[in-house]
Amino acid sequence: MNTVSLVATPERLKADFPKLYRALSPNATPGPQSGMYEVDPLACATALGRWLAGSVGSTHADAAESLCNILLPQTEEGVHVRELAERLMLRQAIANEEQAEALYADIEAWIAARRGAAKIVGSYAFRHRVIRFQWPVFGAAAAEGAASPAAYFEVCAKQIRATGGVIIDIGGLPLPANLAKSMALNAGGGDQLLARYRSQQVALRTDPLIEFSEGRITRELAIAALGFRDYAALLLALAQAGLAPPAPTPDQAAASGK
Repeated sequence: MNTVSLVATPERLKADFPKLYRALSPNATPGPQSGMYEVDPLACATALGRWLAGSVGSTHADAAESLCNILLPQTEEGVHVRELAERLMLRQAIANEEQAEALYADIEAWIAARRGAAKIVGSYAFRHRVIRFQWPVFGAAAAEGAASPAAYFEVCAKQIRATGGVIIDIGGLPLPANLAKSMALNAGGGDQLLARYRSQQVALRTDPLIEFSEGRITRELAIAALGFRDYAALLLALAQAGLAPPAPTPDQAAASGK
């Protein structure tokens, strides 16, 4: 059995805890509260539901143990492409040349905007998007009629799978490898998607070092990109990576010679 703090509607809490439930005062704002529920993971029908039921300690949005990070198959730029495609699907009934030209103009404007954005954000545009799962309120419509904690986690498992992605972790607890393989099947499996993501994360730590070593970015940009406190930390990271600091520019060399 697992004990979990579920955010729930007042009606759900009143039904489940009639002796403990305290009605809201007349001056209080009605809204979701929470209750401590016992849940048996074995009562869940699916492996993902059982893992959620046994691993989640809280569904409070501000609780660290509730943070469920999901890696999507789409990159940041890919999400923008998908959103454009969804908008274009609504404009298929092109009735005349004027409507067609308006559509072409919108597409051209979108392309120009995306090119400009890509130049600003750089490699960030091609990272896989990570989202945070929003736990539905137990007893609310978003919980799809779940009448028990076990049924609730089955609903959550279904909603998480519907994202097409794979869970990175929940409250820092990684998803078991066998479950990762069963997710994000349209992306080759969640285990493969996670492997690409982790490789990408390594590159994010090394690319700014390489760019700084080759003199392509300033020390300020490198420090900011890597989250270092100062130049000394940047120099240490360069040494650990086997990279040399960039050669001084003519202005820097002249200044140091004075």
